[in-house]
Amino acid sequence: MRALITLFLVPQLALASEYVLPEISVLGESQKKSVTDFVPTVSELSGNRLNQKRQNTIGETLSQEAGVNSTYFGPNSSRPVIRGLDGDRVRILQNGVGSMDASGASPDHAVSADPFSLERVEIVRGSAALLYGSSAIGGVVNLVDGRIPERENGNRPATVGGRYSSVDQGWAALLSSDFGSGKNQFHSDLIKRRNQNTKTPVATQNPIANSAGDGFDGGFGYSRILDSGYVGTSFSYNTSNYGTVAEPDVTIGLEKQRVDVAGAVSGTRFRTAYSYYKHQEYEGSEVGTQFLSRAAEGRVDHKHKTGLGTEGIVGAQAQYTDFSANGEEAFLPGTKTTAAAIFLYEELKQEKWTPSLGARLEGNQVRADSATRAYFPKSLALGLLYKIDDAYSLGVNTTVTERAPNYQELFAGGNHIATGIEENGDLALSMERAQAIELSLRHKNRPTESRFTIFAQNFSTFIALVPNGLQNGDGLDIYNFQAIHARIYGAEFEYRRELSRPALGGILEVDFKMDFVRGQDLTHRTNLPRMSPIRENLALEHRTNSLRSRLELSHNHRQTQSAPNETHTAGYFMTNISFEAPFNTSWGVLQTTLRLNNIFDVEARNHVSFLKDLAPLPGRNLILGITAKI
Repeated sequence: MRALITLFLVPQLALASEYVLPEISVLGESQKKSVTDFVPTVSELSGNRLNQKRQNTIGETLSQEAGVNSTYFGPNSSRPVIRGLDGDRVRILQNGVGSMDASGASPDHAVSADPFSLERVEIVRGSAALLYGSSAIGGVVNLVDGRIPERENGNRPATVGGRYSSVDQGWAALLSSDFGSGKNQFHSDLIKRRNQNTKTPVATQNPIANSAGDGFDGGFGYSRILDSGYVGTSFSYNTSNYGTVAEPDVTIGLEKQRVDVAGAVSGTRFRTAYSYYKHQEYEGSEVGTQFLSRAAEGRVDHKHKTGLGTEGIVGAQAQYTDFSANGEEAFLPGTKTTAAAIFLYEELKQEKWTPSLGARLEGNQVRADSATRAYFPKSLALGLLYKIDDAYSLGVNTTVTERAPNYQELFAGGNHIATGIEENGDLALSMERAQAIELSLRHKNRPTESRFTIFAQNFSTFIALVPNGLQNGDGLDIYNFQAIHARIYGAEFEYRRELSRPALGGILEVDFKMDFVRGQDLTHRTNLPRMSPIRENLALEHRTNSLRSRLELSHNHRQTQSAPNETHTAGYFMTNISFEAPFNTSWGVLQTTLRLNNIFDVEARNHVSFLKDLAPLPGRNLILGITAKI
């Protein structure tokens, strides 16, 4: 069943040697079809590709994917930015439902999931509001940890791993296991990591002050495997303590406990989660500000076929969040947010043409002691896939989406020290409205895969944080949330080719990526802030049965299309090299990794970061990793 997939949540083939699509759990389907069968906006990281890119944060782990950058608020807090959109416009999911933390409220708030606990990461480029709500107007990142088994795996070898990085004297340790008997399947994992202040090539910022951190992530899950699906549950616990970088004497300690229940039976899928989240900001040893959140989310969907020849999916989703902030820097009041929605998607498969139609109706309410606001965002999507021949396909997607203002945009009022400004919300804000179009051409045959995509998103109403030209009594610039007209547009290109003849006793692969995004404030005739510059990435990878070698060169252009109160950012070249080798032993398989990032110790600053002038990207970094399956 390919309904739900063809619209715009469609997997890109991983740029590796395998030529099948991995399971995309955000879609709930395992598809092994040609890339030309799909309209592309989703990519997937797993296996060696994910291991090559793992960093301390989700944002940095994904930052080199086409169309994706990161907020980089130091080495311990970084959230993905998709096609120029971040914060509440990009939904972070854990196994298909929200991460339920405070990472969208401020760039110094870390995503409460450890990259080292993940089996797979799925990235939805472009609006996914049809299926995941108005806060997915810019895209979705789904973090898959496998803590709820979905099939009979038997007793797999336990995995023990460790990693060391020189740039921050950091280390991480992992222990995980899948085990069970027959229809009773279990999973467990534990991850512990720690890092010191991160070194940079810049003498005056070497190392980055107050950038040390440590964290723990662990979970346990159980499933009962059924003849037509599964039913399972899991519990996870995550803690992290790290310096904020923006303030030399402030550290953050966060804790999250989460329970998930999920299942799939005869075409019907459901998943629910409850989370308790606590986030404390310490000034020295004293708690200055505390954030608390209790949240729950659930969704259910059912696949179907109709007598008209269409097939599709119908579903419902509900969310609840009780958020509070207390202390000296609590610029947000306590709020309660509820949302409920229904959605429908249908497609009609023809010989060469596959038209699709989807719609979502949603109700949102944001309530604080001072006021209550209710919104009813709607989403509509039309898609068309044309299969040119066995190697080429052309996809067109158009979406009309609305996003309800969040509690920060409505109720903020006070100094936001992390970003160094005073933020003021506006209770009169209307919904954010966007119209988007995406055109994508795909090519795939045995040695080559490529994708070229152009996109544009026009906001008739865009909620922006705009300076008013004044300063408050504390010397901070005053910014107000207000509605403007805006446009974001850009392009992405990905190309991968295996050479027709084996080289040096193995396979040689060329991998090239390029992306470009531009954001315009049409109301004030200026640029939107923190837009990623043009970027290119070229990699050569050589693979044999005993060794995988990769040389990578990335180039970020100078960014001069800056917003008011924003400086230009210099361009840079960065070179990385890595080696991976497996060894078979009498007790199992040992996988060793050696990577050298930023070989020439180049000074590099991320224009998308709030702290680009304070926190350069890390300097030369030697990474050693060992993973054993025993």
